Amino acid sequence: MNIPTLGDNKIELEIQPGSQHGQRLTVAGEGIPRLRGIGRGDLVVELAVVVPTKLNKEQRELLLKFAEVSGEKVSVGNAGFFTKLFGE
Repeated sequence: MNIPTLGDNKIELEIQPGSQHGQRLTVAGEGIPRLRGIGRGDLVVELAVVVPTKLNKEQRELLLKFAEVSGEKVSVGNAGFFTKLFGE
């Protein structure tokens, strides 16, 4: 993913599989200039993972299949990801 820095640069930032909402990644030397010195500080990037709120029938079926393959138990009263997503 290309992201702008606080300087004139754009950098390629690789988001690893399994990254979570709110996780912070640090990019050395791409932050604001140091007040009394040479160089720049670090740029901190905070991830914002967006979960879809409306799914069509095919998307719902695919996510349920994914839950099954992943070993996620989806049942009434379960407060897991898929229960929150589907409201079951």
